Amino acid sequence: MRMDLHMHSTFSDGTYTPEMLAKKSRAMGLELICITDHDVASGINRSIEAAFQEGLRTMSGIELSSLHNDDLVHILGYGLEPDSLSLMRTIEHNQNAIADRDHKVLRCLKLAAVDYDSFEYDRSTGGWKLLNYLIATGICSDGYGYLSLLEKLYISLPSFVGAADAIKAIRDSGGISILAHPGYNRDMDANEAKRFLKSIILLGIQGVECFHPYNDDIITSAATDICSIYELSITGGSDWHGNLADRELGEPPLDSGFLDKRMQSIILERK
Repeated sequence: MRMDLHMHSTFSDGTYTPEMLAKKSRAMGLELICITDHDVASGINRSIEAAFQEGLRTMSGIELSSLHNDDLVHILGYGLEPDSLSLMRTIEHNQNAIADRDHKVLRCLKLAAVDYDSFEYDRSTGGWKLLNYLIATGICSDGYGYLSLLEKLYISLPSFVGAADAIKAIRDSGGISILAHPGYNRDMDANEAKRFLKSIILLGIQGVECFHPYNDDIITSAATDICSIYELSITGGSDWHGNLADRELGEPPLDSGFLDKRMQSIILERK
């Protein structure tokens, strides 16, 4: 089956609803998809139903933000229970951390928090609440300007959960934990990549997203080698958001044949 196991909807920072995303996936010839919204589980059941409506196979998914050695690390979770207490606590922690960071930015810019808290925006524009608010107020024009602003303000990362805690939350929820896009924002040679991957393995990760637009050949080779040695699951996906020019749904092209038995066991299809 042609597959894409990493994409985002309007439940987090994507521009398509789950229904639109499932319809586009089917039109592009995908047969197995997973919507993995950032730090939110409220759209999982709807995403599964949207896939079923288009005759696609799917699985429950999420992408948790976390910190590892003061570095931002994203952990994908597949086949998990959306209403797991452990998962809910992790999501709540991360959402509070994002809110705290957002209010820190507002204080630096001398903007009223009360106006921000009541701010509503069109989720189909993609991105995050603060980004959309700063665009609406004329402070930023796009995501690149937003990230540049945070850098100028010396705003640190939100105090996300530790990577080990994110991995544990996924496993406690009955899911499979996967390190997302190890090549994202990391310039590593083969040895550095393997050291980084091994440091995550020590935390209990169960697999690696070996195939991703941001993984170069060195990262992909190092990740697949590590997965083979440590018997970890291999996954891949486009990380499609709908408004990012450097990504396209279904790219890189992947076939479900390389999924191991652990990943195959959580694939859902309408009976």
